[in-house]
Amino acid sequence: MGVGYAIASPVLPRPRQVRRAKKRISYSSGAYVISEGDEWVRLEAKTEMLPGSALDFSEMGFHDVPAGKHGWLVVRDGHFEFERLPGVKQRFYGVNFVGEANYPPAEDADRFVANLVRVGYNAVRFHHHDQGLSKGMDGALDPQTMARFDAMVAACIRHGVYITTDLYVSRRVAYRDMGIDKPGYATPREFKDLVETNEGAYRNFLRYARAFLEHVNPHTGRRYADEPAMPLLSLVNEGNNKKLFTPAIERSFARRTVKWLREEVKARALLTNMNMYSSYPEEFDAVRADEFDYLDNHFYVDHPHFLETKWKLPSSLQNQNPIRRERHGLYWVEAPRARIGKPMPHVVTEFNFSGPGQYRAVGGLETGAAAAALGYDGLWRFAWSHGITGVYGPKAMTYFDMSGDPLSLVCERAALCLFLRGDIRAGDLAALREDRNVGSVAVETLRTCGGFAEAGEVAAGPLRVTTDGVAAVWASSLDGRPLVESGRILLSHVTDVQNSGITYADSSRTVLMKWGSMPHLARSGKAKVRLDSSGPRRVYALDFAGARRCEIPCGFDGHSLSFTADVARDRRNATFLYEIVPR
Repeated sequence: MGVGYAIASPVLPRPRQVRRAKKRISYSSGAYVISEGDEWVRLEAKTEMLPGSALDFSEMGFHDVPAGKHGWLVVRDGHFEFERLPGVKQRFYGVNFVGEANYPPAEDADRFVANLVRVGYNAVRFHHHDQGLSKGMDGALDPQTMARFDAMVAACIRHGVYITTDLYVSRRVAYRDMGIDKPGYATPREFKDLVETNEGAYRNFLRYARAFLEHVNPHTGRRYADEPAMPLLSLVNEGNNKKLFTPAIERSFARRTVKWLREEVKARALLTNMNMYSSYPEEFDAVRADEFDYLDNHFYVDHPHFLETKWKLPSSLQNQNPIRRERHGLYWVEAPRARIGKPMPHVVTEFNFSGPGQYRAVGGLETGAAAAALGYDGLWRFAWSHGITGVYGPKAMTYFDMSGDPLSLVCERAALCLFLRGDIRAGDLAALREDRNVGSVAVETLRTCGGFAEAGEVAAGPLRVTTDGVAAVWASSLDGRPLVESGRILLSHVTDVQNSGITYADSSRTVLMKWGSMPHLARSGKAKVRLDSSGPRRVYALDFAGARRCEIPCGFDGHSLSFTADVARDRRNATFLYEIVPR
């Protein structure tokens, strides 16, 4: 296993210094419930994209099938390239799976992945998967779950979707399987701490890692250690705990584990760790720079804070316009990245503008633009689904899932065009303008233009929009031509989406009391749209799968197309999406 720092006898992490209060917290304000009515209109959510529609991004050029055909991913000049495609930088935009979403029944895997390709994802991250894959607590694999997982991986490879994961996320481990004479199981947090400071825990970690990486997928005939479609690996998800670890401990864990993976398992994937690094002091920078192949980080806007019991309501959120804050979103992780001092690829394997925040419509537009301009190499939304339900269709909104949030799923299209298609080039910081005084964003490129505002006018190149409330509006060319000349344009006008009956403590919507249920509700809102155009156009309202619903009245003055986007145009089903084609 190599040489390095180790503690000879079992050492448990320090107990938490702050304990949660057992008594319930009382809230003085009356309940605030969102229901269908004048302000909120019903929305028929869909997660299956209609093939050939304006929401089918499978022909955008994001996928080169099968995944891995160009050999292993390598680092050149601080960015990713494939070993057999020198000089071509590679970017990834993906989504996380959680729990059973990682391994649906084998017969459903191909359909599921094919739809993710139509959404536009070219990468996925298997997450919170290791508990289901393991049999018992000693690192052995469960054959039945692995069979479904193998089918899922094979489907990703067939469709050109690349894979990343962590060697430890949340697998339950018995204390006695680590050599600790104590009944019961370590929490994931405890194991993450123990794995770097306790030899028994470290050996358990390696047993599972070996079993997983040396498992042969019968669909490909390759070990996972030999799978070029899984070219990025993190050691321990969010494992670094600055209250316990020193740089020396982190460096020792990194060196001995990387050595073991390279020499014992012969793994060729690029490696990283410490993927919650943004809160760490500068003394840890050298560990990341010296020991790993790429940098990984996570960020959230409006991540929930639990007021009584972890992961149970009530929870609180800021529910404020993040653009008014200097340090938010991707900018939260940019400062530590800039300190590293050497060119390294940088990915964000978890990010979200979390539900039920009312400003999350800015998430796709700002993150895609900023990541492209700042030269990031990969982004993964957290998540598609917690559990199996979201594999088969839409569900009620929760904090994170795309399958439960029609608003965030629409916003992915902005990020995909700006970041993955490369509508903004690295270094083109002028393409993204943010005004923190008024909380607005404007993005201007040849193929995608748009913005976000609390109300009023947004101007971005050929697109000028006036909204009557908080909204993001953008237009993207779908045929690769400049927006003004494009023969097919997708325009999105996004306000807010909530569950029916969602309940807050008061109208500030900062304390969530009940989630409510489907159907989703969209906040009514209008936007006056003017788009410079080379000729007259037709405008079609789309449903959330991309099907044309009806033609929208519009005008053309010889220079610009004009029409009114109206969320509540059809109160039976809200309208966020429009397809614009030549007349």
